Amino acid sequence: MSGNASSRHLFAPVSSSPATLSLIHFNDDFLGQSLMNPYWIKTDAFRLAIIPRPRGQDWLLDDIRFLHRAGVDVVVSALTASENEELGLVDESQCCQSSGVEFLSFPIEDRSVPSSFSEFNGLVRRVAEYLRSGKAVGVSLPGRNWSFVNDCCHGANSEWNFSRIRLPCS
Repeated sequence: MSGNASSRHLFAPVSSSPATLSLIHFNDDFLGQSLMNPYWIKTDAFRLAIIPRPRGQDWLLDDIRFLHRAGVDVVVSALTASENEELGLVDESQCCQSSGVEFLSFPIEDRSVPSSFSEFNGLVRRVAEYLRSGKAVGVSLPGRNWSFVNDCCHGANSEWNFSRIRLPCS
């Protein structure tokens, strides 16, 4: 181990047998870190990020605060009420509000299309306006990201081209 970081050890099961334990080494720099790292789409015209959905329940407020510290001003979610309940995200709107982050919810059933294209276009226009006004937007739309992101980018800058999006592995 290097630097001033201290370390901790944790015994954790590595199999279904409770008698099997493994020593896991944690660096204090890791402990307390959020898994909410935004993937920022690189452009000079606006700030748009793809974000993972927050962890629910006790982690929710911490994850939203981390997003705010990472520069996200607006969170857009397409999760349905049943998904929010299942994932412990029922209080996401309140957590965002108390953390200074605006929250937009537009439920879309998984592997589906929006129930109203006119309302969806309204959401795209609203997000594009946030982007044009300088707000940083994070979209958390599991399985539903790319076409929405492209529509918002094109709405914020008509010169936008979907090919500008680079995946982390490319």
